[in-house]
Amino acid sequence: MDETLAAHVRTLQRGDDVRAVRAAQALSDLSCASDDNDALIVAAGAIPPLVALLRNWNNEVKKWATRALVNLTSGNGYHVAAQPIVDAGGIAALVELLRDGSDGAKEQAARALANLADNGGDAAQSIVDAGGIAPLVELLRDGSDGGKEQAARALANLAWNGDDIAPQSIVDAGGIAPLVELLRDGSDDGKKRAARALRNLSSADDAYDAMIAEAGAIEPLVELERNGSDDAKEYATDALDNLAHNDDLVRPISAARRRVAPAVEPTTAAMANLAACIVCQDAARSVAFLPCEHACFCTSCAASHRATSARCPICRTAITGSAAFRLA
Repeated sequence: MDETLAAHVRTLQRGDDVRAVRAAQALSDLSCASDDNDALIVAAGAIPPLVALLRNWNNEVKKWATRALVNLTSGNGYHVAAQPIVDAGGIAALVELLRDGSDGAKEQAARALANLADNGGDAAQSIVDAGGIAPLVELLRDGSDGGKEQAARALANLAWNGDDIAPQSIVDAGGIAPLVELLRDGSDDGKKRAARALRNLSSADDAYDAMIAEAGAIEPLVELERNGSDDAKEYATDALDNLAHNDDLVRPISAARRRVAPAVEPTTAAMANLAACIVCQDAARSVAFLPCEHACFCTSCAASHRATSARCPICRTAITGSAAFRLA
């Protein structure tokens, strides 16, 4: 294996485009095959020539060099490859590719940067210092579907793992509006990535809450909380909880949750069933949770629910109190 890797590295260094593509493909496949191979590839000295190929004039060479770096920074490989990539000037080269590459190259560059930013440290800070946030926001706004998803993922990681400058830089670059647009109209994966990025931004500073709400995020976050994948629901709920730290947003969030998951209105024919507690099906409903005002429990079952959960079972709004009532 060592001699094979050394041969691939020598091929990368010689600058013959056709052979360099094959060598980068081989290294990419080896990295994909096993995390154990990543340390061997790094030890063989592959990172500097792969980074150098990111600036090659040949788009095919750039594509495979970037893909190799993507695989090397995925999973456990990050821990052996990230710092050598930073040391070899890989962050600046990836940011250049993000600005000037083809659509496919931009997506792969964003994927590599997202991987590098996933664990914080020098890599995340280097992306911010290299001016990577503005082209990521540009890709989020105008890129391919895959490019938008990876840009949102990278921005989410930077908002979480970068220093205090990163969230403000995302806001200053106009990142909130395209994140909300992706949240509203993107693919399922894009919506999940956008919700996570907005959650991380709202966690970074309460000052961003009003900006996120003004961009129209509440309704699509509530929709995703109700109908998204498990991960997407978690990110959407967390984002809404963060926004609700702003007292001015509590009512709009509760109203949006009621619109998406309205309380059931009893009809004459179903009055008896609908009047009964949804848990014991015996006692009458007598407690409404606040602020959503959903009423589905008797007094005893409401107390049991509050002991094990802090959310309304109908709309998932955080329960802040309750009100007793009696059905006529």
